[in-house]
Amino acid sequence: MLHLRWGITLTGWLLKTLEILLRRRRMRRDHERRVRHHLRLARKRINYPPLRVYRQRTSYEMMSEELCARRLRFSKEAMGRLCEMLKEDLKPNSNCRTALTVEMKLTTALNFFASGSFQHGISDICHISQNTARTCIHQVMNAIYRKASELIIFDTSPVKLKERSIAFYRIAGFPKVIGAVDGTHIALKAPGNDTVSFVNGKGFHSLNVMIVCDAQMRILTVNANNRGSAHDSFVLESSMLHRSMTTPPGIKGWLLGDKGYPLRTWLMTSFRSTNNEAQKRYNRAHVTTRQVVERTISVLKSRFRCLDRSGGTLQYAPEIVSKIVIVCCALHNFAIQHRLNIHPEDVLPPEMDELEEGNMEPDADVPPGAGVQGQAPSDARAIRDRLAAAAFGH
Repeated sequence: MLHLRWGITLTGWLLKTLEILLRRRRMRRDHERRVRHHLRLARKRINYPPLRVYRQRTSYEMMSEELCARRLRFSKEAMGRLCEMLKEDLKPNSNCRTALTVEMKLTTALNFFASGSFQHGISDICHISQNTARTCIHQVMNAIYRKASELIIFDTSPVKLKERSIAFYRIAGFPKVIGAVDGTHIALKAPGNDTVSFVNGKGFHSLNVMIVCDAQMRILTVNANNRGSAHDSFVLESSMLHRSMTTPPGIKGWLLGDKGYPLRTWLMTSFRSTNNEAQKRYNRAHVTTRQVVERTISVLKSRFRCLDRSGGTLQYAPEIVSKIVIVCCALHNFAIQHRLNIHPEDVLPPEMDELEEGNMEPDADVPPGAGVQGQAPSDARAIRDRLAAAAFGH
């Protein structure tokens, strides 16, 4: 009995000693960790406590359906599909519990695209630092940019061209239209090099962006590589679309453009002076049909206020702004594909043409980099005359 009592006492003493040793070991490790932490901060000159407190971060999953649509311009279902599409590109590289998820990154970036606010405002809303918000925006931008060719497609197959022309014909009876083209200016901060060439006719720094859409306001192609001082005709002629339309055998059908574009055999503009009723009906149908691209640009900028001056000037280099434009156009097509509409109160009015009819000469041609001058090719004028007589002469 005495031996049993001594055994129990010895076991308890050993357990108590082991507990004390383990506690001292933990304290020593905590002390070493704090010392290493302070040494690391001293080298980097950063001042924050070793036990960092992480705020509760938000994503679209924590928002209501209405708030998600108003703040991000997408439904929660569409956001889920976007996350699935970008999952491989945006998944965190670390297993750390504080690593941002795909949902958080996409919420941060789309909040910026939709609101046009500066990065520090977005970081406050999403409960992350400004540097983290910047990283999220660039990661999402690059991921969608790599997939933009899957969302922005100018399909030239005979079946798609016919479907597109039928949809345009139903608007105002204008035949064989395969796209409507227009330009818009995206404001940006003054770049460091060759600042003057980015100043547009309205007096602010911008990129002159060409957009071609179909009758459903789906963007078919976009050229966002030209400076604000570039003329619309130059932007068109420097695009891949121009090469596709002019390289034999070309694409069957017409683009519709406003007075800023030259009359071509594949690009129809309105008559600047009409001689008969057929030409007047042609002009009315042309204007009505081409207005779809103005509405497309209005919806695009309403959905993504970072592209509109009302959301503030983009504080990025021109190359990054060009990427942002293409990414927003791809997201616009994604929204059209999923039949997502924006709130009527958020819609901006369509942009008005900068060139008025009274300031232009009849049948003007627009050479690259020049004003409105010269004469349109005779074959293009002949095609337009025959088109007006055949389709609108009744």
